[in-house]
Amino acid sequence: MLMGAMDEVAIPALCDQALQGAPPNRLHSVLYPNARHGFDMRGLPERAEFGRLGYNAEAARASWMAVLDFLR
Repeated sequence: MLMGAMDEVAIPALCDQALQGAPPNRLHSVLYPNARHGFDMRGLPERAEFGRLGYNAEAARASWMAVLDFLR
């Protein structure tokens, strides 16, 4: 799970419950600081829709690298 620490839509603390319910080493999460919901959507400004959504270039690059590493 790739999550933004500032996400107010898919709140990381609530997503942690899924991690706790998964078998050990089967689900991994990465929390990107200063990232909001939709942090990987280039078309968004840094803050959109009442500040709940926003693009974060650093988190987007890091998350794409994490996905590519996972797929290898």
